[in-house]
Amino acid sequence: LSMAYNNIGRIYTEQGKNSLALDYFNKSLKIKAKSGSDLSIANTLLNIGRTYEQMRNFPLAEKYYRDVI
Repeated sequence: LSMAYNNIGRIYTEQGKNSLALDYFNKSLKIKAKSGSDLSIANTLLNIGRTYEQMRNFPLAEKYYRDVI
């Protein structure tokens, strides 16, 4: 389910529907946080960062990018 949410978020990002994308990324992240898969969590954090970058919210984008590291 977390992968499906992440993919839906990516589609919304590509469509420029960033608020919806963030909703789905956060749903995905919540599920992934329980599973403890670091790589999967990092992927979703990266997608959130990219979405904030697309929204030109660079401070939040940077925060999420740094969380990936």
